[in-house]
Amino acid sequence: MIKLFCGILAVAMMAGIATSAAEPVGIEVRKRSAIGRLGLVRVQVAVKTEADGSLVVSFQAPEAGTYVLNYTSGPAKGKVATAVRVEKAGPVTTKIKSRP
Repeated sequence: MIKLFCGILAVAMMAGIATSAAEPVGIEVRKRSAIGRLGLVRVQVAVKTEADGSLVVSFQAPEAGTYVLNYTSGPAKGKVATAVRVEKAGPVTTKIKSRP
């Protein structure tokens, strides 16, 4: 009976580890205003993971300006991933290198 319980517990722990390892990276887009404040931009963000571990992030910029991409999940949650300067409204794609 104890072996059965330990076996079930081991399988449950492995399943929990496997699901947490597949957590996608979350990115949010913020726009820097003229006075330097960051305001949240409501756009759909597409994040694709490359083979080398880097991320390709795409979104539709509503207007020109500086956009800051922040991590919303993982160990770097809340930290700046990159800043992108956009000259005119339209599609934006940028590559973020993986953290060491």
